[in-house]
Amino acid sequence: MTAAYLRACVVVLRPPLVRERLAGAYAVGVAAFAVIPLVLFAFVVPGVVWLAIIGLAFPIPWLALVGLAVPVVLVEDSGFAASFRRAVALARAGYVHAVGSLFTLVLVFFLSRTVLVLLLQGEGDQTQHVAVFLADLVIAPVLFVGGALLYIDQTARLESPRPPVEEA
Repeated sequence: MTAAYLRACVVVLRPPLVRERLAGAYAVGVAAFAVIPLVLFAFVVPGVVWLAIIGLAFPIPWLALVGLAVPVVLVEDSGFAASFRRAVALARAGYVHAVGSLFTLVLVFFLSRTVLVLLLQGEGDQTQHVAVFLADLVIAPVLFVGGALLYIDQTARLESPRPPVEEA
């Protein structure tokens, strides 16, 4: 997942392709994504329903908070810790917006994937495994490109001047 997200950031953001930046962004991405399987294992495996709900709800808010560290390294050439601080600052510029954007991307991904799998399996006479693979191959880039575009949006939110609040 980290490599795909890194590639989407390179395609969308067009940063200078410096080997150190790419390696740093990959390391930051592994650190950001590595927490998700650990939390899923801790919360979903025990089989308690309310723990499973917490475990499945965790990745989107987590990635909204620290997931922008990868494009920060690529575009702004930040270090490991500085990229996470900047990602949190970007998330704070519109955290509800970031979570909502990622949730929408995930929802569109799963709905589109389900429809495509059903079409490939029913009309294309593909086995379920082949249909899922082909659907993931076609639809998955939407998630990663959307995450890269979220960096642009959150940067604009952070750096734009806020209008003064009028008192009544």
